[in-house]
Amino acid sequence: MTKQTWTGVDPGLVDTGIVTVTLDNTERTVHVMATALRYADVDTVADYLTNSQDLGAVFVEKYEDRGTTFTTHHEMRAFETQLKRLVPSIVLLSNAGVKKVVKDDMLK
Repeated sequence: MTKQTWTGVDPGLVDTGIVTVTLDNTERTVHVMATALRYADVDTVADYLTNSQDLGAVFVEKYEDRGTTFTTHHEMRAFETQLKRLVPSIVLLSNAGVKKVVKDDMLK
């Protein structure tokens, strides 16, 4: 194994964040590329994921209803469903419980 690449997608109705990390154990390098798709609809996000090179495995943050807002549930669920239909290779990944692993001090 020379290179491993993973891409994480944080979808949003206004902005979608995409971060790709490539580890190269032969060269002993880490490459991180971050992209923000401003005001991107689901087709734009799907096009980016489909046509970009070297994304590796793509993980998309699954929409979780946390009871904090009630106006975007339907839109976010539709976005997620359409993205999975357009790019079937993505993996929807729950981030529930991440605050037990990634503490506030670590983010500072």
